[in-house]
Amino acid sequence: MADYETQVLAAVCSGQVVSYKVTPLYMGSKVVPYAYRMQATGYTQDGSAILFFEKNVPNVIKSVNDGKWHNLGRRAPEGPLR
Repeated sequence: MADYETQVLAAVCSGQVVSYKVTPLYMGSKVVPYAYRMQATGYTQDGSAILFFEKNVPNVIKSVNDGKWHNLGRRAPEGPLR
């Protein structure tokens, strides 16, 4: 996620006007998103589109218990918390 946010910041700092949207994606009735849909388009002063991306970024966290990456919107890691 940070990579895309950095691209948007660089576009704004270079003078582009950026349309930026982040939408959480949910699975069924779960209240934690499994991913985020990130969309951005950057425009120069003459209206040319320069920056463009449309990506789904998974909502993952690395577990201290097993060292693996887990998607919090699909299934939380099991076991005691440290």
